[in-house]
Amino acid sequence: SIVVANRLGNESNAYFAVAWAMGSVLISVPIAVSMSLFAEGSHDEACLGRSVGQSLKMTFLILTPSVTLVVLLAHEILLVFRPEYAENAATLLRLFAVSAFPVAVNYLYFGTMRVQRRMRMVVLLVALAGAATLALSYLLLSRMGITGAGVAWLVSQSCVALWVIGGGFKRRLTRS
Repeated sequence: SIVVANRLGNESNAYFAVAWAMGSVLISVPIAVSMSLFAEGSHDEACLGRSVGQSLKMTFLILTPSVTLVVLLAHEILLVFRPEYAENAATLLRLFAVSAFPVAVNYLYFGTMRVQRRMRMVVLLVALAGAATLALSYLLLSRMGITGAGVAWLVSQSCVALWVIGGGFKRRLTRS
């Protein structure tokens, strides 16, 4: 939000903030499930693999219809705030909505690592995703407007998720 305000001004930042707030509702699902996974895994670490599977299933069962609705109705949802918000932030809201899927993979991985007390990788991945989001946002905002911040967020979260899916998750679960 600070980068958006500095690069594009307060009006663009207002559009960004509303889209981010709406997208955060979807992202709260994997955050909540990750916390539940951490609690359950800490209680019975032997069942962690099964708990991860159940958590992924529940998260995607909730996210799939929710994300689909937001992607299809982003413009209409933002009309509640004013037509300018719908015109300027619908694409950004769609990007934030779609990002809920890689964010889900990432947060469930982070929850698993917390159970296993392996925080070094979590800190590294969060720092890398944050740095990538800021750097890409800085570069893309001038070319794409606030949509550039959404692209930066989606790309950085997806890169982490691809690493997790590509072996990080499987390796970490088998080491427990």
